[in-house]
Amino acid sequence: MSFILWPLKALVEEFKISWAFNHRDLTATVVPFSLFTIASSLESQSSPASILSNVAKSATLAYMLLYTFTISNQINGIEEDRLNKPDRPIVSGRISLQAAYTRYVLLSIASLIYSRFMGVEEGAVMFMAFGAMHNFTELASFGPTKDLLTTAVLTSGLYSAWELRGGTTRRGLEWIIYLAFNLLFSISIQDLRDVIGDAATGRHTTPLMLGKPYVSEEQPSICIEGICIFDCDDGPFPGNSGSYATNHCRRQEDVSPLHAQILCEASLFFIRSISMISD
Repeated sequence: MSFILWPLKALVEEFKISWAFNHRDLTATVVPFSLFTIASSLESQSSPASILSNVAKSATLAYMLLYTFTISNQINGIEEDRLNKPDRPIVSGRISLQAAYTRYVLLSIASLIYSRFMGVEEGAVMFMAFGAMHNFTELASFGPTKDLLTTAVLTSGLYSAWELRGGTTRRGLEWIIYLAFNLLFSISIQDLRDVIGDAATGRHTTPLMLGKPYVSEEQPSICIEGICIFDCDDGPFPGNSGSYATNHCRRQEDVSPLHAQILCEASLFFIRSISMISD
């Protein structure tokens, strides 16, 4: 009986480890990537059943790509995690460093195979390449290059999510470029929660470079207000900024109201999720 239950217990434990690695970053990856796939599916006039299938495929790929990033990030962030996030699997001793490397290699291979099968390997390869540059080089120790690489990682994932259903590439790239500009100047908000560990390990992230007066609870709200003003090129729109964005998007050719609304919600959700400073 124990022989039968052992694989099930091992699977449950692996799921728990996976969740421990990834749960903090789902709102910045799996959710917006899935919304982009929905928008792409709507543009290609997919059936409801096809949309559900596409979203499942997109969410699976997004989670696999996220896992390659988080595990490599934590492999090379042990000293920082001792101060900032001691509950993470590697630093807490839940899994060994060798086991983490093994998972990283296997996940990278699986992600490449799966993305190739889905026909979206270009974005997946860029995601993992930029992720490796972020986590295995010193580029992420300097604020501007760290922000640039993180933005490149996330927008590469969005490209895969859009291309998964074959929406118009030009329109997908327009939205991704739009988001990239917003993310580049707001992505550093996530580093506010890690200033103690970053300072102790000699990293010069953007909040540390800006100086102590800027590292406060007010910075996220200031940045988000700036994003809203940037999004609305005629200035803040009375009421819901998403409504303004939707109306603005609908002025583009061949964009349905539902399609525009989903794209805008994905954009706003993506950006606002960056401002969530977890404990």
